[in-house]
Amino acid sequence: MYNIERLIRGYKYLNDTLSYKEYMEYLIEKYKGILRPDGLYDFPGGVDISGQGLNIVPTIFGVVKGDFDCSNNYFSNLIGSPESVGKHFYCDNNQLQSLEGCPEYVGGHFWCYNNQLKSLVGSPISVGWSFWCYNNHLKNLEGCPSSVGEWFDCSNNHLKSLDGCPKSVGGNFSCRDNLVQFTEEEVRERCNVRGDVYV
Repeated sequence: MYNIERLIRGYKYLNDTLSYKEYMEYLIEKYKGILRPDGLYDFPGGVDISGQGLNIVPTIFGVVKGDFDCSNNYFSNLIGSPESVGKHFYCDNNQLQSLEGCPEYVGGHFWCYNNQLKSLVGSPISVGWSFWCYNNHLKNLEGCPSSVGEWFDCSNNHLKSLDGCPKSVGGNFSCRDNLVQFTEEEVRERCNVRGDVYV
């Protein structure tokens, strides 16, 4: 049985190569990773590495068919994340300055709130459920998904414009508490919102 506390400590500071390798082996074993010809692993269910004190994403992930939770760590970017996630992707409560490396497709929620993002460049192409990017340092919405299946929330940022916002949102759109007080009409001119608009 691995001493996970020791492994995570070694992984966080990247000064113990053996621990780094063992930690990845632990993840592969625990979540039943399937090796691909390119050396990455696909995972038939979800993977949870949240709250582990990590500062980089383990570089083993191909496709994750369930949830991928890497919230509450110390990531500044998402390099090493899965190529796609079948359900929810949680990277909230990190120190993200960039979404570089995030999955291209997320079937469920994509939550990147409570970070230090100044840009959404690198976001998934599409998100099946909600996209929550509130409590960041965004000045515009360039780079966000073109379509969001349910709720889009970009409140509590530094937005001066809605440039780059999704073309369609299947649920509600919230853009409260930004540098500019947007109107519902402005939002609906930019985006096909099927639900309510909160300004």
